[in-house]
Amino acid sequence: MALSILQSPASYTFARQPTVFLLKDAANVNKQGFSFVASLFDENGDLIVSMNIPKRPVNGFGLVDLSDYLSAYVNEEEDIVPGANEFLRAPNFARNYTIQFGEKSDLFTYFDYGFGPAGKTLLSSATDRHDFVVSDRVLVTQDPGYLYPSLDGEQVVISVPDEFSIVLDLSFPGVGPASPGSVRHINGESIVYTGITGFTGVTIAGAIPREEFTEYGSTRFVPSSSTASCDIMTLCPDGFRVKLDSQMFVPVPNLISTLTYMRITTKNAAGTTLGVYGWQIDSAIRFSDLPFVFAPCGPANLTDQNNTWSGPTSDIFAGVDHYYVGFMQNSSASDDPVISTREMRIDIDDRCDPFQESFTLLFCDALGAWSPFTFNSRSDEVHQTKKDVFLRSDFGRIQSEAYNYSNKRRGLEVYNAEHVRTYVVRSDWMTTEESEYFVQCFTAARAFWCKSATKFLPIILSDGKVERLKPEQEDDPTMIRYEISFALAYAEPPRV
Repeated sequence: MALSILQSPASYTFARQPTVFLLKDAANVNKQGFSFVASLFDENGDLIVSMNIPKRPVNGFGLVDLSDYLSAYVNEEEDIVPGANEFLRAPNFARNYTIQFGEKSDLFTYFDYGFGPAGKTLLSSATDRHDFVVSDRVLVTQDPGYLYPSLDGEQVVISVPDEFSIVLDLSFPGVGPASPGSVRHINGESIVYTGITGFTGVTIAGAIPREEFTEYGSTRFVPSSSTASCDIMTLCPDGFRVKLDSQMFVPVPNLISTLTYMRITTKNAAGTTLGVYGWQIDSAIRFSDLPFVFAPCGPANLTDQNNTWSGPTSDIFAGVDHYYVGFMQNSSASDDPVISTREMRIDIDDRCDPFQESFTLLFCDALGAWSPFTFNSRSDEVHQTKKDVFLRSDFGRIQSEAYNYSNKRRGLEVYNAEHVRTYVVRSDWMTTEESEYFVQCFTAARAFWCKSATKFLPIILSDGKVERLKPEQEDDPTMIRYEISFALAYAEPPRV
């Protein structure tokens, strides 16, 4: 068979966008009952799904998109650990997969018959494969011009030398010219041959913007010796402001040859370097088959550790105006300007909180990174209750030997009560870049309320609009403030 993959997806693809393969087999596409088949496996070799891929009616190509299957195997939030200050395993964020392609048709075509073991009849092909096994009952049909009618009709397979030949329980009829023909299962089943060619890749939670998808390639986020300073997997803008007590998580490829360290460079308001720090991926994670890890890179995650290359060894954010996050292969060049990825700038937000209570929400952006937004303006807490009741038909109860009516007797009985808390929160002023990023994050399906350093509560962002508030005087039209509402992603325990 001449099955080939004309086009395959990038080695690292987003599960919620097309993961497309284009297939071709010019040699066999016109065989009776022809179609492509595929088997998709997870990283453990377990079968996810087997697929039949019909050929296209005009060009005979096969086209299959795996995103519907792969998207069910990834999850952006499962691997996040509140308060983490080391690299996190991310087996749910990105997963390895393998797909094997094959073909099926109604017939196995042989080019000649020959003298087989013990004088039996051997049917063989130079290129066509079969799936027959010993004891299969088959139907042989010779092409016109054959000499020996005894070969035609129902036969039994007694030996399978290889995938290109079979031996029938039929004495060799005699020497003659080449006599090609076809063989099919007697019960009408298709002949299926799998594993002709395959592909191994990584599927990642999230998606890139639609207008960027057509130009996407793995080298955008996956560094190599030829793609140093590639992008970091987040839509977070440079200069993004976070509070000192905020946490942040960025997914990065787990590549021993090009990426083993996270480098943090702290600077003061004048741009002078105050310290350089390195966090290495733990060896148990680094040498595993995990395709991605999460790098905790918020100020609250970068606690006092023994990771100093230069600068203070404690209170590393004292006097820091902003810092840079980048990823590199090793620690031998801590001041090297050329590293595996670009460096992302994060600014420390030291603006005063006008209210005693503030809310820090952790949003998952489209690429799977988790970024904090602090809502420190006036907030509202709304309690919603819903009670389901059933009607009681009686007005009283039996007491002693009498049935006594009572106004105290319930006519409606509560059998279910739900209690849901909803919060309305308001942000501080944002720049245009922060505003655009916030809108992207707000549309995400997943978010957390960081109630404490180690307690993340899942929330659901309310459907509907996000109110955009501008300064009253419009002195700075680039500054924008938002008001949103969210509810806890669970109801309180029922009270009945």
